[in-house]
Amino acid sequence: AAAGGARGGGGAASGGVLHGLAKLRGVRPRTALLAARPWSFPASVAPVLLGASLAFKLDDVFSPLCLCLATGCAVAVHAAGNLVNTYADYARGVDGRASSDKTLVQGALSPPQVRALITAAYATGALLGLPL
Repeated sequence: AAAGGARGGGGAASGGVLHGLAKLRGVRPRTALLAARPWSFPASVAPVLLGASLAFKLDDVFSPLCLCLATGCAVAVHAAGNLVNTYADYARGVDGRASSDKTLVQGALSPPQVRALITAAYATGALLGLPL
């Protein structure tokens, strides 16, 4: 429901996930990364590191693979959440010239591109979490 709206149009699911991801062609990786607000990622990494530390301390178990997968999963889902917030604020008209997040306001990315990034981030998080 959040994918629709006055500014947004239909969601990626309306044309299939792969069709939605095709909207990422031409998106510069730096632009996509900045849209995900990477400065907020330590808030997701810290609990994963704490959990790994506790597992090692309490059970003498440490898996570098599980740590990498869990960290990647947490960061991907966090990025998706940030992008959902960006999209929803824009669709509701909350973001404007005075807001700090100008990803959509200034046209760095289009709403379909942000929706495609959301899909990609959630899919990445799900895939990284599967082996855990």
